[in-house]
Amino acid sequence: MRHGSMETFSSRPSLAELPFSTNPQASAYPVYPTNKLQEAAREGSTWLTAAILSTRSIDVDGGDSSGATPLMHAICNNHPSVVSILLSKGASVSATNDDGNTALHLSAFGGYVVVTRMLLKAGASVSATGAQGATPLHFAAEKGHVEVVKELMHAAADVNSRMPSGETPLYGAAWAGWVDVVRELLRAKANPLLTRVNLAWQHLPLDTAAQNGHFGVVLELLQRFGIRGCGGASGGVTALQLAAMKSHIDVMIALTTAGVVDTGIALVKATSFDHMDVVKFLLQ
Repeated sequence: MRHGSMETFSSRPSLAELPFSTNPQASAYPVYPTNKLQEAAREGSTWLTAAILSTRSIDVDGGDSSGATPLMHAICNNHPSVVSILLSKGASVSATNDDGNTALHLSAFGGYVVVTRMLLKAGASVSATGAQGATPLHFAAEKGHVEVVKELMHAAADVNSRMPSGETPLYGAAWAGWVDVVRELLRAKANPLLTRVNLAWQHLPLDTAAQNGHFGVVLELLQRFGIRGCGGASGGVTALQLAAMKSHIDVMIALTTAGVVDTGIALVKATSFDHMDVVKFLLQ
């Protein structure tokens, strides 16, 4: 699902764009409710949810066609009162939908702080892996939900947890450009030298931030670690090349000011993409 070449790297699908359902809004929402309890939970009806549960005629954890439980329907529509009722009646916080995501994954995806706290109190696992091997912290970080990120870290979520691709929460936040999330992860000792790996390349958080033109993230990394602490084996040259390809002059200035020296490849890349402003900058 993710592109392999340096040129197409920035267009990699984010966790926020994964096909959780057929919902045209491309969110983590379940598909469609298939029973009255799921429908009541989705609509946020506390009295109807409680009434249906009192009959004990419908499984509190029964899934719809996408595997989503009533609890997941309530979460994806941010109905904490319904979530509270379902949890009090024994709704499982460990159940997964067809994508392998738990209720906590969906709450983290949506940025629902109150619901996230409720799930954590009910024993939801911060280390559960769902779609593409992502933890709830991966979701919250890439979506920019800093308060949820804080809640998950307070619950001892591993800030250096890695997906099979090697991607960390820090990498996802850097890719998306969330400076406040990057800052919080770094305060919690997130490692800026853990790479996301493809058959063709290995990229650091600095590299992906540079390519996507996220000047604030680049500056945060450089100010906190210096180029030696976040530039990896290339010493920031890879980041410079990626920034040159996209004509991100401000990022290039930050990198060269931090001591990165072009080996000639950035100039070649800029020339091939006809970025004459970058060419002029590199030839200064």
